Amino acid sequence: MKRKELIGLVLVLITAFIISCKSGNDKDLTTETKSNCEEGNKLELTISDYNYRMTEPEFEFISEDFEVLSAEYIWENDSMLSLKLMNYITEEDNYIRRYEDVDINVDLRTHDGETLAPGIYKYNNYNSTKWSRVMMRTYAGLVWFNRIGGMPEQGFVEIFYVSEDEICGNIELKVDKPEEEFIGTVILKGYFSYKKE
Repeated sequence: MKRKELIGLVLVLITAFIISCKSGNDKDLTTETKSNCEEGNKLELTISDYNYRMTEPEFEFISEDFEVLSAEYIWENDSMLSLKLMNYITEEDNYIRRYEDVDINVDLRTHDGETLAPGIYKYNNYNSTKWSRVMMRTYAGLVWFNRIGGMPEQGFVEIFYVSEDEICGNIELKVDKPEEEFIGTVILKGYFSYKKE
């Protein structure tokens, strides 16, 4: 009789231990990480010799300090978001874009069970579980980081922190083949951050 009671007591203790360990782990997994984002942006943008579907073949935009004056952030779900950084402010519904107005559009996507998290999102790397798509909307048309075989990969977006209300990271994208008008020289690099107010 005493042996059965002892075995029962041991089983109860083991069960209690397992349950306490499991709850401790669950607590750690659901704790959100704190934002490490610094306020502000420090982006460089170059668009030169790019003439793929552009309305003005000689369009050029070069800025060593792309000044973000407005932004839009859309958290679609935990595997899809869009960020638009603009160097102009528009409050009119029928705003007419000026020559120097540029939008930097950053889309991040994940699939196969991955969720948005800090890490490297390679440009248009659809075979990966996480990837980025970046393009600029300009007065003369859309500008992409096009490439042909034999060229280096375009680069990546690195995310330091991401949530439904805040994002920050670094962009390192470059294509440089000015003799090919559908590639040109397109460079975007530097730090970006956005926080909903």
